[in-house]
Amino acid sequence: LNRTLASRTAADVPAGPDSIYRVRTGRYNRFWTHLVPRQFSVQFAGSIGLYSLGVGWHYGSREQWETDLLWGYVPKKHGSENHQTLTIKQRFIPWEIYLGNHRRWSFTPLTAGAFVNYIYGEGFWKSEPSRYTKGYYGFGTSVRFHVFVGQRWEYHIPRRLQRIHRSVSFYYELSTCDLYVVSAIPNRRVVLTDILSLCAGIRWDIF
Repeated sequence: LNRTLASRTAADVPAGPDSIYRVRTGRYNRFWTHLVPRQFSVQFAGSIGLYSLGVGWHYGSREQWETDLLWGYVPKKHGSENHQTLTIKQRFIPWEIYLGNHRRWSFTPLTAGAFVNYIYGEGFWKSEPSRYTKGYYGFGTSVRFHVFVGQRWEYHIPRRLQRIHRSVSFYYELSTCDLYVVSAIPNRRVVLTDILSLCAGIRWDIF
């Protein structure tokens, strides 16, 4: 009996209370660690505000997926009043090309994705107010769905010089929204440049 017990491996022995605790706390710590933002960005224009600030996360086996959460601001001089926006953006990066022997610069020839934008303020609504005839608009004005494509240039900071972030990216994106597309289909006078929006931004990767 003793020889039989001695031959049992550690994998055969049930985990004790302390081991179960360590596994559970390890999972708990990993879950909250994943919620910590990994990147910060500043964006100009792009249908989500004149200026936008955001945090984001990159993930995947090649960090090919990115999710951004951005807060935007539209000054009063660009509308009837000051407006704020909230945007959730999902981005896919198929590949990137490293430039030079030191691999400090990289170029991403294509980024693509979609985002949902919500506008806060008077004059924007999810459903038609009662003052309008039912079906007059047929859509909400506060929420817009967009698709986009873009490109990016990224500078990878050498390890010995890294302090707060590991890289800096410069990007631009061309986007359009559901309302623009629906409006352009029956109207032949609307050209492609009328329904496209351009943005430019800077992004800092922390880790």
